[in-house]
Amino acid sequence: MLTRGGVLLAAAGVTLSIEVNSSSSGAFHIAAIALAAFAAALGAMAVIPRSGPENDVRELEKELWSMGPQEATHVLLHRKHEILRSDEKILNQRSKYWLAGCASFVLSLVALVLSTLFG
Repeated sequence: MLTRGGVLLAAAGVTLSIEVNSSSSGAFHIAAIALAAFAAALGAMAVIPRSGPENDVRELEKELWSMGPQEATHVLLHRKHEILRSDEKILNQRSKYWLAGCASFVLSLVALVLSTLFG
């Protein structure tokens, strides 16, 4: 997701800079600028660093030290599963940001073409 978000952010940023520096004006041009800016913002939201929970090694060591191998493995797998479930929710949200950003970027390009054709 980081790579996709980065590519969206870069493409929307380049398109936005081209549109802003263009001499065109009009409704399509303003729409193209707004949509490219929105796409860049959504791309940036898709690449925000992960801030979910992590296993605390020291805490786990204290907790697991007195357990047998099977019980310790069960506790570790359960904790990791909780973290992965949390990460999955975050990734699903970021994929929605990315998808909306791509749609906004495509609409920005369409508006740019319409601005060029119909000024």
